[in-house]
Amino acid sequence: MKEQNHLRVYDLTLTVQSPLFVGTGRSLAKNEYLYDPNRGKVSFVDEQAFLSLLANRGLVNKYEEYILSGDTSLFRFLRNTCGLSPRDIDQIAPRTIQAGNAMGENGNKAQIYSFQRSSAGRAYIPGSSLKGALRTVWLAARMLEEENHSDRRFHQPDPNRANKRRPTNPIPEENYVSLLNCNEERRSDAVNSIFRGISVSDSEPISDRAFILCRKWDIHPSGGAHSINLIRECVRPGTTIRFHVTLDQFLLNQRITAKSLMADIAIFAQFYREHYLSHFTLPEHAVDPLNDRCLFLGGGPGLFSKSLAYPYWGDDDALRDVSAFLNAFFPQHKHDNDLDRGISPRTLKYTEYNGLLYPFGICEVSFQ
Repeated sequence: MKEQNHLRVYDLTLTVQSPLFVGTGRSLAKNEYLYDPNRGKVSFVDEQAFLSLLANRGLVNKYEEYILSGDTSLFRFLRNTCGLSPRDIDQIAPRTIQAGNAMGENGNKAQIYSFQRSSAGRAYIPGSSLKGALRTVWLAARMLEEENHSDRRFHQPDPNRANKRRPTNPIPEENYVSLLNCNEERRSDAVNSIFRGISVSDSEPISDRAFILCRKWDIHPSGGAHSINLIRECVRPGTTIRFHVTLDQFLLNQRITAKSLMADIAIFAQFYREHYLSHFTLPEHAVDPLNDRCLFLGGGPGLFSKSLAYPYWGDDDALRDVSAFLNAFFPQHKHDNDLDRGISPRTLKYTEYNGLLYPFGICEVSFQ
């Protein structure tokens, strides 16, 4: 830690405990990447190099025909139709990634959701993602430590409003974060947020060697599990990722410190385990890497790890609200049945790595 007047600058290290995905919403269709089942690897095309090759060799029309044909083997198109050598293919698809079992036993391919990358093509985690995760655990801890909940007026979700796709009971986060009194006329103004006192840098670049492909699995309360045809580009467990975190104690006034954030992380991890994970029986080959120094980051960990409904409303009211909210979004999944199961969402989101099932996005935190 470095001190610069009222600033405290820390090196924050995340040690990935389970496959981590931070996406952009961008995905690659089946005909946009190369899969080599013999090597168990997927190769990603360098778009600029690929377009240059198509133009230089007069292959643009053939590529258009390939896209319109419905053929999903880019490798077959490049070898058979374009007559490219393995060396040519390696030049336009230099980045490879270990596929493991993500592609399925029969090599069935799906869209691959891409990890966050800079304009230079380097993988990284935006500081906003980590700051958002810290904000969630901090808010949850503040809500849980309150002894008087009488001002929390819960309204039974109205099925007639379900098509509006918004919670019947919004959570007044500004009541907790609006502590700076910079704009007294409008308390919810962002200038009043205590989180103005926290700055988180983008992460250092993440090596391409740290990535694996992970297929999504759903685990049910009974312990049943099945895979979903959704594949993500993830950081493998054991990888360390570094950030710089600056705490401005002129604004924070010791209300948030590195030590207090670690305490909040522990509170949320325990809450998650007791109020959500306890509803599930994990399969024998599932791993539980969560400890009191871990937080959930990125896409995939599931709604419970992002939502403040359970810390704020309590288990019974949150169950009603979350199940109604999910049922509005996904009526085909019948989330109104979650009430009988006693938990919503009713599935854990896991993935397979080295023959074991891991949850998504669990990272151990340390400040230095």
